[in-house]
Amino acid sequence: MPRTTGRKQQRVNVPTTNPESYRQRAVYLPLTDHLIQRMNDRLLSQEDRFLGQYLLPTKLQGLSNDVQDKMYAANKNDLTDTIESTDDEMLR
Repeated sequence: MPRTTGRKQQRVNVPTTNPESYRQRAVYLPLTDHLIQRMNDRLLSQEDRFLGQYLLPTKLQGLSNDVQDKMYAANKNDLTDTIESTDDEMLR
């Protein structure tokens, strides 16, 4: 636990009485908050990445032209074929 001085400039200044609560407030809670925020940013906001689930055999009935276009747009950097040939492969 850091010493209490008149001016703290380079570390978190949280009011605590023991080292365990200082570690929890200064390190653990901010780290947990950061990890949750990053997971939300990477997993929940990128919905176009998960359109490939429509290619599973149980979901083929929900594969519309709009969904096919979104899948192609989301993955066009990785594909070398045109959109027409990619659509044919999706329906096979």
